[in-house]
Amino acid sequence: MSQLTNIGRHRHSGIEYLIQVQSFATDFAYIDKKDYKQLRQDNKVEMNIEELRRFEENNNIPPLAPNIKEQINKLFEQ
Repeated sequence: MSQLTNIGRHRHSGIEYLIQVQSFATDFAYIDKKDYKQLRQDNKVEMNIEELRRFEENNNIPPLAPNIKEQINKLFEQ
């Protein structure tokens, strides 16, 4: 299991946030260094929040908990 906690304040709105992510390893796969570097290059994509939401929907990524989603929406309000 891995856990990451990020606490901060949005630069423009001043809203404080806490993001906590927990991940659990369910399957392992090993690749060599060359394949790893190629995967990293292939996956370098800059997306805005709307593109990320479309990607989430198109790839059947489970939705975030409502309270976390609300906090993220506050960060991107202008």
